[in-house]
Amino acid sequence: MAGNRVLIKITDLKKSFPGGTEALKGVNLEVYQGELLVIVGSSGAGKSTLLRCINGLTPITSGSIEVDGKQVEKLKGKELRQLRTQVGMIFQSFNIVNRKRVIDNALHGRLAYYGLRGVLGMFSYEDKKKAFDVLARLDLDRQAVKRADQLSGGQKQRVSIARAIMQDPKVLLADEPVASLDPGASSKVLGYLQKICREEGITAIVSLHQVDYARQYADRIIGLTEGLVTFEGMPEDLNDEAVQELYFENEEEGEE
Repeated sequence: MAGNRVLIKITDLKKSFPGGTEALKGVNLEVYQGELLVIVGSSGAGKSTLLRCINGLTPITSGSIEVDGKQVEKLKGKELRQLRTQVGMIFQSFNIVNRKRVIDNALHGRLAYYGLRGVLGMFSYEDKKKAFDVLARLDLDRQAVKRADQLSGGQKQRVSIARAIMQDPKVLLADEPVASLDPGASSKVLGYLQKICREEGITAIVSLHQVDYARQYADRIIGLTEGLVTFEGMPEDLNDEAVQELYFENEEEGEE
């Protein structure tokens, strides 16, 4: 379960894009070590932008983001690359290499530690064994030597989880990881993600559209509306009234 130590602290975070679009309008948030935090909100609420700001993929406009004592917006070059080894990322589109074997995709999580040797596939016996062990924990050991393009969508997403776990991350960010999956595969992916993060003590931030999954798998939930945190609470606090306010209130106001 989540501890009391704040691992990520976000203060008055704002992000504007060229043309004047304000994706984030002053987000304040603390994320505790070991917790699985789910972000919910409609499309365009700022969920993906928030995740990309946390690992420095998207530069912020103002405010601050602190990850394990490091100010993300102040990091450049080698320091930023080092931070990203500690922050795993899982995308909706899987981002795995279809022509590669499953175990090779998992080992790609070690590339930052190997440089050219990793590009050439020169991984240690210990890392190869660890990759197989991680795949086994995700029920993918029987697919280890298959090409990734032979897998189902849910299996591919589990491969991307394995690759992220192979980084030895302190934080795992998952951007709509089940948006393209059917309900059965979605439940499996989120169940494995929750289990392995708890076993490894990894702090996870997951953005989701599906409220039912948020209630089922989150330790805590925040809701974003037009770039602002408009809900923060435990899964049981996300009742039908809160969902209505998050997803439909602004839509209704716009129709008046």
